[in-house]
Amino acid sequence: MSPLADDQIHYIEHDQNRGACAARNTGVKHSRGSLIAFLDDADLWAPSKLERQVGAMLSDESLCLCLCSISEAYRGGHRIVRFDPGSHSYHDYFLNRGSGVTCSAIMVNRLVYERVGGFDEDLESYQDLDLILRLLPLGNANSIEEPLVTYQLADSGISKNHGKKIRGIDRLLIKFDAQFETSGRDGRTHFLEDRADHLLLMGSYAPAASQYFDLVRSESKKLRYAIKGLIAVLHLGLVFRIVLRAKALAKHYR
Repeated sequence: MSPLADDQIHYIEHDQNRGACAARNTGVKHSRGSLIAFLDDADLWAPSKLERQVGAMLSDESLCLCLCSISEAYRGGHRIVRFDPGSHSYHDYFLNRGSGVTCSAIMVNRLVYERVGGFDEDLESYQDLDLILRLLPLGNANSIEEPLVTYQLADSGISKNHGKKIRGIDRLLIKFDAQFETSGRDGRTHFLEDRADHLLLMGSYAPAASQYFDLVRSESKKLRYAIKGLIAVLHLGLVFRIVLRAKALAKHYR
């Protein structure tokens, strides 16, 4: 890193690996700006990304958060992911979206970031969504429609660390239980389905089947959950993994 070091670039290293959230919080602690942006190691910013988001934040003092669309790349294909709440608030939109964003796409107001305590260092996944849900009660948000971040999705990103994903979902459902109950029922259903998917992919077939059949009894998309439950009962985890890979390819080569 020494060739890059100057008055504007500082390299800070923990004595031991404390995870991405601790690294981000440490970076913010050693920074001086009023606006904070993050760039994960596999992602790319467009040259105008910071300029566009800084302009948006400075033009509206009510904003605590600015996002941008993402170009998600996978095996030579790509798709554009946009964040459009429509008639809903950004808070309810993200609560019901049922997935994370990517930290590389957000810019936050430093004062609000510090008020909520920054990233939750005990959360093993969905850290970006957790931060957004804690920020939005304290300010407004907007999103730039142009994709200003390229998110590189690898096969390892699809298979994921299933244990970390499950623990992250469990913590989110507890932390925001009241919000999911009042205005995030769809989001809770998405997360419960994702939780069952991760159980299935890690070979925990009986718990996965149980969760799918619970969704059959309580939610509307009964056929989909029933089919997934049957896949779990028959221990067809490899088939399910192949289907997920095929769906990912189809999304990125439309």
